[in-house]
Amino acid sequence: MNQIKAYFRELVLEEKNRKSKTVLILPLVMGIVVSYVVKDLIYVNFGGTRTSLFTLTCACLWIGIFNSIQSICSIRGRIKIQYMQGGSISAFVIANVLYQLILSVIQSVLITVVFCLIAGMPEQGVFFNPSVEYLILIFLMIFSSDMLGLLISSFSRDTAFAMTLMPFFLVTEMIFSNALFELNEVLDWVAVLMLSRWGVDGFGATAGMESEAIFPEITYTCNPDHFAVVCLVLIGFSIMYILLSILRLKQIDKERLF
Repeated sequence: MNQIKAYFRELVLEEKNRKSKTVLILPLVMGIVVSYVVKDLIYVNFGGTRTSLFTLTCACLWIGIFNSIQSICSIRGRIKIQYMQGGSISAFVIANVLYQLILSVIQSVLITVVFCLIAGMPEQGVFFNPSVEYLILIFLMIFSSDMLGLLISSFSRDTAFAMTLMPFFLVTEMIFSNALFELNEVLDWVAVLMLSRWGVDGFGATAGMESEAIFPEITYTCNPDHFAVVCLVLIGFSIMYILLSILRLKQIDKERLF
């Protein structure tokens, strides 16, 4: 616990000196841009709503991955030295997770407020007020994407390689979101592994897109059970990414320092 606190304080101090303003301004600007782009399309018809929610999902993915994709690889040498001196990899990763969790909460509130004010919201949600459901989904999308970025960073030797991988993951998420293309049975199984697929599903449930479906190959389930499943799946992905990051970094002592 003491190591987690120490690592967390260290992270806070480092972020103050680096990009603390950027990670708050970025979601605000992106939220405003996305909201103005989709405000005349969303809730008008199925196609416009689907495109709008896909755009929102992609924005959450980009913000989340951007938050953490350089957080480990940028200090990889220092992590190895600390680990060889008795530092805990698990404590380091947990401290990062806690920091990114707080950041994701702040970012999701900013985006939700902007999106609901500019683009509006559905008349009702499946569980709560639709603005609350949007907040939950936006937070889970940003945080799970954040943990994916953490995992990518843990496998990257340097920031250049991490940033090279970022577009590949974003494009893959877009293709398999189940919002742009009809996927065959095999590809649909691949889509199940994508955060974007579940994000669009969740937003579609809150927006009540089931009754508006005009493309039988792309359907949305709009009920409380499905909304809960989407949330649990995104939480499950986050936990999996965290555990994989820890396992990967525990092999860091086998790497060359320079």
